[in-house]
Amino acid sequence: MAYRLIGFALIHNSLQVPETISRQRDHPLFIELGWTEAVYVLIVVARLEPVKGHPYLIEAVSQLAPQFPHLRCLIVGDGRTRSDLEAQAADLKNHIHFAGFRDDIAALLAGSDAFCLPSLSEGLPYALLEAGATRLPILARRVGGMAELLTHHENAYLIPPMDSIALAEGLY
Repeated sequence: MAYRLIGFALIHNSLQVPETISRQRDHPLFIELGWTEAVYVLIVVARLEPVKGHPYLIEAVSQLAPQFPHLRCLIVGDGRTRSDLEAQAADLKNHIHFAGFRDDIAALLAGSDAFCLPSLSEGLPYALLEAGATRLPILARRVGGMAELLTHHENAYLIPPMDSIALAEGLY
């Protein structure tokens, strides 16, 4: 059987992998937040939309904050749910910072300790590729392209969707 492609377009999705990575927190945002030493920075880079699962991450940080006062979560991105997420995280101002849309993702990844993508549904996100290129530990949901690309305990820690307890355990 022959297949005919109609309207096919190839979209190149590549990134440059740095030869060396400096884990220094000399980025102005980390300095402004006081996140330069004695903290563990978890970064999330994603649109602030329901499908991205941010409420589960905020709940997980809320569960861990009393035991791990050094845990910090940098949420990078913007979207429709920002005000709801900020309201949910209002009591966690020392632990969670919403950075909004940024164009300096590589520098923020380099200053972070781990990457999380709590999406409920996902293809193969560019942010995940960027995090992998900076050799960050990855905590992600076992969904879509992430479940196909990543292997639990080999190159990521994979958790089921819609489970803040499993997400907290993955951070722990």
